[in-house]
Amino acid sequence: LNIIDFKYAIKIGYEAFAGISVQNIDDLAVSCFLSEIKDNIFQDGLKEIQELKKKDYKILLATGAHMSIALIFSKYIEADYCVATKSIVINDHYTRKGIQPLPYKEGKRDLVLQKINEIFGDEERIITVYTDEKKDLPLLSAANIYVAVNADKQILDFIHLKGGESKIFK
Repeated sequence: LNIIDFKYAIKIGYEAFAGISVQNIDDLAVSCFLSEIKDNIFQDGLKEIQELKKKDYKILLATGAHMSIALIFSKYIEADYCVATKSIVINDHYTRKGIQPLPYKEGKRDLVLQKINEIFGDEERIITVYTDEKKDLPLLSAANIYVAVNADKQILDFIHLKGGESKIFK
């Protein structure tokens, strides 16, 4: 499994890692992040996160990508928490099985709400969701504030209907 394969593996999902050691995947995740992802992160997005953190907001990265790459990304952007696809590991090797639910559509919403409840309990909170595509529509149902970022038309229409805002990050 090389870096190019790894890029596609994180899109395919946890099954692509079956039989490979956790250390090998972690090393590939770092290489992939440094060579393929880091330089493509929107600087406006990083600035927005920094501004929100100054206001004591908590940042939760929610992605369908595998936790191996999501943790590196979340650390880089200084997210406080991360929800991502997790594999079942046996003897320090990934299996062909993932931990359910997967962070996709309703599963992402459910995992995000579960994580928020773990963190804040019954504390009153306002949830702001930044998203770019329609597969996150279920997650938006959990939000109080909606922000479309470089979004497709369906998300833009939904967010404007809900009184949210849209941003273009570069």
